Amino acid sequence: MTLLYSNGCSYTANLKLNRDQRYPVLIGNALGWEVEDCAIPGSCNSRIIRCTIRDCINLLNTNKKIVALVQLTHVMRTEYAGTHTEFNSWKYGKNDLFESVRPNQSNDLPIYIQDWCRLTFNVMDEKAETSKLLSDIVGLINFFKQHNIDYFVFSGPQMIADCITDDFNLYLQQDNCVIDLKNFNMLSLTGSTAHPDINGMQKIADFFIEKLTNLPDQCN
Repeated sequence: MTLLYSNGCSYTANLKLNRDQRYPVLIGNALGWEVEDCAIPGSCNSRIIRCTIRDCINLLNTNKKIVALVQLTHVMRTEYAGTHTEFNSWKYGKNDLFESVRPNQSNDLPIYIQDWCRLTFNVMDEKAETSKLLSDIVGLINFFKQHNIDYFVFSGPQMIADCITDDFNLYLQQDNCVIDLKNFNMLSLTGSTAHPDINGMQKIADFFIEKLTNLPDQCN
């Protein structure tokens, strides 16, 4: 039995749609695969990658064939360790107390996060954030390869492409299962920059169904 694992942000987990209308489940239904869809709206890349590794470690115990789809999001997001009682924003999940940070929240957050927001959004140090993302992606794909997990890593919105340097992109292009982060983003498949509706989700599903059908050739 093959298990499709999916992670990302609201571009994958559009809460305005039913679960069975989102592309991971559409893919699973088409291919006859079990689906673990773990995308959470508002996620940053750190959470997406961190939780993908955590979840896949647990899924390895099922002895099922795992295929992972990892949708990356806006570079200029981060996370911080919260508590059950601190602030009013959502948590990522049970026993996971990390929360999303966005610029308009900075005045209500701890000092170290306010400093991060000032440095990141005032100086706009996208180069540093992109370098961190590169390191995280390299670690993720090495994890996948070590555990024989097939995968595709790709950008959800256009924003990530605007931050990627040519050197960054050239390095990642050596891996056929990292879909060109400089020139491809998932939303381009839908013809809109908005969160995918039902038709958009189906177009995304069709794109990945074709890729996943030919997975052994693509990831050599």
